[in-house]
Amino acid sequence: MDSYVQDQEEEASIMAERSKPIATPFPKFNPRDIEIYILEAEAWFRFNQVYEHTRMINHLGSQLEGTAREWWTSKLRFDRTREGRLFNDWQFFTNRLAEQFNPRNARMEAYNKLLALRLTSDAPGAATRHVEQFRDLEGQVNLGDNELTIDLFRGSLTRSIQEKFERNPPKELWEWFREVEEIDRQRMLLQQASARHSQANNTSSPGTRPIQSSIPVRRSAAQSYSTRSLQPHQPSQPYPA
Repeated sequence: MDSYVQDQEEEASIMAERSKPIATPFPKFNPRDIEIYILEAEAWFRFNQVYEHTRMINHLGSQLEGTAREWWTSKLRFDRTREGRLFNDWQFFTNRLAEQFNPRNARMEAYNKLLALRLTSDAPGAATRHVEQFRDLEGQVNLGDNELTIDLFRGSLTRSIQEKFERNPPKELWEWFREVEEIDRQRMLLQQASARHSQANNTSSPGTRPIQSSIPVRRSAAQSYSTRSLQPHQPSQPYPA
């Protein structure tokens, strides 16, 4: 009987210990990096010897803020008895939380775009736009490696532009940008000159009839005499008898 009472007291003590609030501060919610926040929470649970999934989920859920807290509240309303997997499987819960609120890594996304960026046209103006795109993405990525960045930029150009730098390639990235923009500027000037030349040829092309004026032209006396002298002689008509 005494052993039974002792067991009951020990069990009650264990339950009371579990129900005590954990004194160690819980990691502050970090919406900018949910995955790091989850790792910090797991370390906190291990340190405080909290391993029960339901308790872990409920405790972390109560610490969420902003839109993440709204998401958690909506799940509570949907499953008031908390019998679903979301409330009882820590891995499932953290996966859903990360999918919902882990922002995309903007730097990695910009890096992938930088790798895929290609100049596919030699049309005037295309290279200048390409330089602007490359500079914008490179600024987001900030590789910090001049040679690597130059290799990426050089490889992104058309073959015809790359050939212009085979003998004397620039040493600095900004020189590459300047040289490519200058090549593009010369192409645009050539296109404009060609367009003006073509327009001039169209206005004076052979086969077009000159425009005749409707204003009568006055002739000099000499021109009138010369014209009359070239006309055949007409015999005078005899007077009627």
